[in-house]
Amino acid sequence: MTPYERCQSLILLLNGRFERFDRTRTIQWNFNGIFWTGIIVATGFLYPHKDELQFSWCSLLLFGLLLTGIHSLVIYMIQSSLDYDKAKIIEYTRKAEQELKLNNLTDDKILVEAKEAELGRKGKSRKWLIIQIVITAVLVFVSSWLLI
Repeated sequence: MTPYERCQSLILLLNGRFERFDRTRTIQWNFNGIFWTGIIVATGFLYPHKDELQFSWCSLLLFGLLLTGIHSLVIYMIQSSLDYDKAKIIEYTRKAEQELKLNNLTDDKILVEAKEAELGRKGKSRKWLIIQIVITAVLVFVSSWLLI
């Protein structure tokens, strides 16, 4: 395989990782939307009946911790998958650049695609993980407060 073909193969691997990354991110958004909507709808459904049901703080606290824990676990797994894809994207980009430099190839298309692959995909995004968990915790707290 020629160096140019190796670079093209790396670009194909990059494209595959991008597709996987985008699918996983879509799953993450769908999961969050469904989960958060479920909390809001359940609160809206139970609120008119709160006097009949008489929830205690203890039961709502335990249920809220369970919901937040389940959400946190699923989101952590999804975010770990996204971080793995990001690491692979950066690895493939560096290999393509290295291959180009070693063989004195200057295919602008490959360089541009490789650079685009690395942009915006660096590092681990723990901030977004924390933001999602905080949103869930706030929704659970507000829901519990309304149902007491």
